[in-house]
Amino acid sequence: MLLKAGFKQVRSKGSHRIYIKDNKRIVIPFHPNKTLHPKIVKQVVSVIEFFSHTNFSYLVKTMQPF
Repeated sequence: MLLKAGFKQVRSKGSHRIYIKDNKRIVIPFHPNKTLHPKIVKQVVSVIEFFSHTNFSYLVKTMQPF
């Protein structure tokens, strides 16, 4: 989602990936074989929508809870 919204991955540090767009940085935890908690996904979607004016909120509504 971040890449489609125009963010670029600039680096990784430990288990976190850092993305940048227009001098705005977002850090996402990344653990292979694990699913992000729905609260984190919701926060990421809201940041993407705020910075890129792209509507991804429909994805949050269709997510299945754990």
